[in-house]
Amino acid sequence: MKFNIYLNLKLIGKRTRLMRTKTGAAFIVVTIAMLFLLYRVAESGNKNGEQYKRTVLSQYQTKQVDRTIAYRRGNIVDRNGTMLATSIKTYNLILDPRIIEVRKEKATVVDALSAIYGYSKEELTNTIDSKSESSYVRYARNLSDTQMEAFFDYLEGKDSVVGGVWFEEEYIRNYPYNNLASDVLGFTSKDGIGLWGIEKYYNSNLDGENGREFSIINSESDIERTIRPAINGNTIVTTIDQTVQYYAELALSEFALENEFKSASVIIMNPNNAEIIAMANYPNFDLNNPNSLEGLYPEDVLSAMTTQEKSDALNLLWRNEAISDTYEPGSTIKPFTVAEALEENVISEDQTFFCDGFEEVGGWRINCAKLEGHGLQTLAETISNSCNDAMMQISRVAGKSTFSTYNKIYGFGQKTNIDLNGEASAETLVIGEANMTESDLAVNSFGQSINVTSIQLITSFSSLINGGYLYEPHLVKQILTSDGKNVESIDKVLKEQTISATTSEKIKSYLRDTVDFGTGKKAQIEGYEIGGKTATAEKLPRNQGKYTISFMGFAPVENPQVIMLVTIDEPVVDYISSTPAIMVFKQIFQNTLPYLDIYPTSD
Repeated sequence: MKFNIYLNLKLIGKRTRLMRTKTGAAFIVVTIAMLFLLYRVAESGNKNGEQYKRTVLSQYQTKQVDRTIAYRRGNIVDRNGTMLATSIKTYNLILDPRIIEVRKEKATVVDALSAIYGYSKEELTNTIDSKSESSYVRYARNLSDTQMEAFFDYLEGKDSVVGGVWFEEEYIRNYPYNNLASDVLGFTSKDGIGLWGIEKYYNSNLDGENGREFSIINSESDIERTIRPAINGNTIVTTIDQTVQYYAELALSEFALENEFKSASVIIMNPNNAEIIAMANYPNFDLNNPNSLEGLYPEDVLSAMTTQEKSDALNLLWRNEAISDTYEPGSTIKPFTVAEALEENVISEDQTFFCDGFEEVGGWRINCAKLEGHGLQTLAETISNSCNDAMMQISRVAGKSTFSTYNKIYGFGQKTNIDLNGEASAETLVIGEANMTESDLAVNSFGQSINVTSIQLITSFSSLINGGYLYEPHLVKQILTSDGKNVESIDKVLKEQTISATTSEKIKSYLRDTVDFGTGKKAQIEGYEIGGKTATAEKLPRNQGKYTISFMGFAPVENPQVIMLVTIDEPVVDYISSTPAIMVFKQIFQNTLPYLDIYPTSD
């Protein structure tokens, strides 16, 4: 009995322990399951919350950021650092019609902008209504600092807040000297793209890159504002001297007050490296208002012009005649004819030539400028007296092959590669050996029936007086970053050895005689040794009374530092001579030589 009771109690204890073990295990399993479930719920909540947070921030980011930071187009300065072209910061008035509609502030915005700037309430309302889904409407451009501040001054002290209105920075191009060097500098579009002159040729250097201001979400889910700054354009340092350029344009303007002519140009160059010190054309135009024709035509003529006629007139006005127009140079070619004949030893320095006033060539009677003839002429006198007859004799002994070869050496009929767009080559207007007749050779020798551009002529002429070196002309000497660091230095580029130094010395002496004793005597400046050559070329069709006159001069003769070409197209004068061109040359040189530290060599 006792044994049975003991056995039963033992079995009950065992069952109880087994039940406790099972219950504990079940509890643990349930607890783990509950914890896992709570973890998943919490994780899900965190993920959903994070996603929601990101969505809100993303929406905030979309509405609040993406602001463009405008770059500043590079400056253009003269060789001494004088500002010729720069960019001025202005502001654009931007409307956000979507925000205005959401915040129901249309009336407030319209009243504010009308009160501050005088804008039409009706026009403002129509703009907001018609662009209600837009977040960016550029309503006004080129507002000044003062005009922008007026908006915030208006809001100061007021209870209302004007939403959906902000100001965007922008730069506009400005030319401090208005008309100065207009054909050289060129201008830009409203969007800052170079359209003419240096602005166009060096557009990629002057251009910059807009910056951005935007927001991102960092690892802590905070908004982090990031700014990528704008990259400003480079500074272009030109070879132009602002003062010399002013003297050149002043002389042309004063000449225009008392004389009638179609157009005129001046190029001033350093003959030893082909740096352009000044390049001026008349008429020129206001760089700050390049699309204006006012003052160039009578009001009644201007008002009657069609849109196409105005466009044609503007393109003609913007055209840089010094590099784009070709013309028959006339007697400025004569030193080239003599130089190549000396170089090839077909004539000698002590040779003489008899001028009887004409030559019979290829069945044509071709006259000298002096119909009665110059008589017996030394080689120096053939240039100083500008004898056509002697030039025809010299070219005949030199021959077509030599003449044609030297035309190529001098660069006639080829672009000089000056750093400006729109240069003409005159390739089809220079007769090659294969097509050259005896009469072509004769008239080419004194500058008729051959065409050049002004930049070709002065560049090649420089080689005649600098020892025989033909350099590539250029208008820019250096490119700098916006903070003044050097990007590129542009040095002289030697293209060709045209003649020997010995021949160059002889040509310089003949050109000095031209000013001292010959056709260029009016170019004399007291105390200075000036060399030069006059030219009067009859235009096609002949016998119409239309001429192109010019004067090429340089100083000092022994060591030339500056050379100038003055060209006047179709002057209206009683007696055709190169005197008007000489007078323009002389006025410019009298001002320029002392300024350039070129001083008199004699009392």
